[in-house]
Amino acid sequence: MGNPVKITPDRIKSAIVEIKYTSKLPFEVIIGLFYKILDDTYNYTNRPIQHIKVEEGPEIPLGIQHIFYNNKIHLHLQPGSLVFNGIQKDANSNIFNYIGWDNYMPEILKILNEIKDQDILENYIRIGIRYNSEYPEIDIRTSTKFNFTFGLPEIISNKFSFSSEFIHNEHRVILQLLNKNNTSDPNNIKATSVIDIDIIKENLNINKNDFEQLIPIITKAHDLEKEIFFKLLQPDFFNSLNPTY
Repeated sequence: MGNPVKITPDRIKSAIVEIKYTSKLPFEVIIGLFYKILDDTYNYTNRPIQHIKVEEGPEIPLGIQHIFYNNKIHLHLQPGSLVFNGIQKDANSNIFNYIGWDNYMPEILKILNEIKDQDILENYIRIGIRYNSEYPEIDIRTSTKFNFTFGLPEIISNKFSFSSEFIHNEHRVILQLLNKNNTSDPNNIKATSVIDIDIIKENLNINKNDFEQLIPIITKAHDLEKEIFFKLLQPDFFNSLNPTY
């Protein structure tokens, strides 16, 4: 039957597609050119990445995030990296929602198409897809096929984190599972379990004018992410997510 196209609820908190690039231009120039070239459906903002507190002085930002966004996606422009996120905040409910792959992928290609004829980037060298899903009050041990044991069988570990890195279908995969950890959301105090999957395809060398070659590479990485995610789940938990094919 294959993997479902949608589950409800999807619980996706971040849906990252990262495309690493090379360029001969200074990053400050790249920011200005993106601002000039992207069409007027995109807004621009910048935010501090992190602050440090100086003794007897003000907090100092360690860096700035440069963000272009429209009503569907965010693009975090970084030195050597385009980081897309397909999560948007609903204006009425203040809830963040995943826009779905069929809406997400065209937005990424639209930006790549708008910049392809400009002398900004040279080559695309790596693709990464990372989906992070949070499940309040869900136990990883009963909801997934993961078993956590160690040398003290009489001890039951209710709260744990697990990380694994492996090669799957010529992609590097980083899988992280967190069971009943505290969420980073200050408005949500429930113990939350996390399934975090990162799919990476390295050693690419695709010219910016040939960006269409990225389509099957990104699509395959996305399909692998879905494959691993759904294979992790126990049947009962999978069915509780109301899969749609």
